[in-house]
Amino acid sequence: MGNVGPYTSDIILKNIRVLKRARFNIGTGHCLEAMRKVAGVDSVYGTATLAGDHAHIHTVGKVNDIPDGVFIYWGERDGHIAWSRGMHDGVHYCLTPGSPDDPNHWVRVPTALISSRWGHTLRGWSRDIDGKTI
Repeated sequence: MGNVGPYTSDIILKNIRVLKRARFNIGTGHCLEAMRKVAGVDSVYGTATLAGDHAHIHTVGKVNDIPDGVFIYWGERDGHIAWSRGMHDGVHYCLTPGSPDDPNHWVRVPTALISSRWGHTLRGWSRDIDGKTI
């Protein structure tokens, strides 16, 4: 039986917060799988890079231009995907299923950290994940 999503951005945020508080173990390299779970969509693409290739990506000059409540995609190798939380105190944050400092759990980090610490290139943001739009 498939998922019932895609969920709204409010439900996605609620799902992430529940898993973050529970310290749910994602496992290194499973960012897209974790994001699909909270978004309520079935698996279509095997990596965040492939999912980003098929999403309507809005490119940005800097992370500060990414709105709150959207998926953020990075390129290189298998890529990465996170959930935008927008600007707070002059810094753009995201909720990411794994980070350089904690690769197995949902964490809130400055969005620029994903590029600077992992070396991924920011592709942009989208409301799409695995062929579904939130």
